[in-house]
Amino acid sequence: LLPALFYFFVEFRGRSFPERILASFFTAVTPRTAGFNTVDFTKFSDSGLFLQILLMLVGAAPGSTGGGMKITTMSVLLLTSVAIFKNSLRTEAFGRTIPGDVIRNATTIAFMYLSVCMLSGMFISLYEKVPLLSACYETASAIATVGLTLGITPSLRPVSHLLLIALMYIGRVGGLCLIYAVFPNANPDRGSLVEEKVNVG
Repeated sequence: LLPALFYFFVEFRGRSFPERILASFFTAVTPRTAGFNTVDFTKFSDSGLFLQILLMLVGAAPGSTGGGMKITTMSVLLLTSVAIFKNSLRTEAFGRTIPGDVIRNATTIAFMYLSVCMLSGMFISLYEKVPLLSACYETASAIATVGLTLGITPSLRPVSHLLLIALMYIGRVGGLCLIYAVFPNANPDRGSLVEEKVNVG
């Protein structure tokens, strides 16, 4: 709802009221699922494009054909942050406690998607001499298997095309599945070591 409101008041101010409503909701939904577009995204503001990158990375629900980190991953991270703000040792939702391994998986998935998207975008931006935001838009669309583009992909060189193809495979297979396939039982649990408190933040 919040992305739709943003697009309604920022990106579609010059359209009729019914068209603004339809375009705003469609633009807020399509980056997370099918990747269709009914407007020219190249005319969007940088803020509008950045919001689309975030929506693509968040993605759809688990079990669907949509890509991205999945909304449950972001929900777990949000609930964990709320628990920390409340000085609670447990992450709880709907009368249940979320296990620690689920929180670790969610953190790993989010870190992987964000870091891979940004690093790949930086590489394409430097290699192809294109704006960083446009490059990150293409990499986010690839790793989230969305299919949206700002039109720069056809003009990219083969190395960048191969990188985008690799991102599509990573996004389609899934981050954790790929990690477990490459590193099966890399660090089996052989007991716990002495805890050490580390200052963070």
